[in-house]
Amino acid sequence: MPGALRNPLVLLVAFLVYLLVLAGIAFTVIQGSPDAVAEELTTASPDVSFGAGQPVTFVVKAGISASQIAADLEDARVISDRRRFEALAKLTGESADLKAGCYVFSERTPAAEVIVRLREGITSLSSLAVPEGRRVEEVGAALERAGITTADAWRAALQSAPRDVLPEAPPGDSLNGYLFPATYPVECRADAPKMVQAMLEAFTAEVTPALVEEAKQKGLSLHQVVTLASIVEREAAIRSEQPIIASVFLNRLDEGMPLQADPTVQYAIATANPPQGGASWWKTGLTEADLGFESPYNTYLHKGLPPGPIANPGIDAILAVIRPAKTDYLYFVAKGDGSHAFASTLAEHNANVQRYQLP
Repeated sequence: MPGALRNPLVLLVAFLVYLLVLAGIAFTVIQGSPDAVAEELTTASPDVSFGAGQPVTFVVKAGISASQIAADLEDARVISDRRRFEALAKLTGESADLKAGCYVFSERTPAAEVIVRLREGITSLSSLAVPEGRRVEEVGAALERAGITTADAWRAALQSAPRDVLPEAPPGDSLNGYLFPATYPVECRADAPKMVQAMLEAFTAEVTPALVEEAKQKGLSLHQVVTLASIVEREAAIRSEQPIIASVFLNRLDEGMPLQADPTVQYAIATANPPQGGASWWKTGLTEADLGFESPYNTYLHKGLPPGPIANPGIDAILAVIRPAKTDYLYFVAKGDGSHAFASTLAEHNANVQRYQLP
């Protein structure tokens, strides 16, 4: 069993150390029996994710002693007590088995977990979830909170990222819409360029040439698909409604009607006035004045699609645009429970508004 006490001599040594602990001699290392120490190590899971502390990149050089590793771990705030770490390593005979490498720990990781990971060479346990419907700024903020990058480095990585990895390079200099939402492993020494590259490659893996060609057969460029999919992603709280909402917008485009999508107004307002202090990029409770906010992204004022995506859509929203439901709907209104009521005529829509929106 990994981490178990290996022979009677080690058990004896462990017991003597335990007696010293009880007597207050040497240092306060472990509270419990040597068996509890073994249990602590064998139950430390290599599958745990980051704790409450910040991620810490930690390098173990070849040939370094366990005591020096312990001191460095304490200095880096990975562990809180190097003496506890050293005692656990000695009690289980793991001092010589700690593997060199580049690790990502959380601050205040339990000593037993650190030993298990160093013994097994588990260099990175972290991952970063990039949800659907987030702006590039929100993705960057998540990376910054994870200790991977800074705001300036993120902006620089977006500007310098190669566009040729995508099926079609987006017009302009923004990658908004093309950073594919997924859960990404955060490797040791990950940085902004590596994360951007991973997200673009994930986009290419999901949005295949066959899908791009399918969209073209329906008269839509990839950029148009991603742009509309980003609006669908922000509008549809229920995934199963995405193809229906996509059909509404496509029907409105065919009829020459403005899309009148609230998320495009939210995007326009936040782009002109970036939120401060961690406030949301998506303003709720839009006013009449907000709906009149001048921007090429305001689909209440301007017909057709906005210049580009307003967020990063997932593959389901992209497929909803390429393969929409067959409907004659031109309107929808939120019911208040996440779902929507759809209508083909303005009279039906007004009745739905009266039913679901007005007191």
